[in-house]
Amino acid sequence: MLKAYDAPDSASAEIAHSIHVLTVENGAISTLTLFAKPLAHSLFPVFDLPDIIPAAADDLPNSGF
Repeated sequence: MLKAYDAPDSASAEIAHSIHVLTVENGAISTLTLFAKPLAHSLFPVFDLPDIIPAAADDLPNSGF
């Protein structure tokens, strides 16, 4: 599972954007399921992910991309 956050600029809080779920079969990605706005925002808490990362939270992960 990959998660994506969006921030309008480097000084802004990062806001939940989308969740990407990869299905791997025989060592290769066979399916990519994308949950984007507005549904993704409601799914972040289900996966115990923050829906907003404050701009000053240097110790929290960024989008990972």
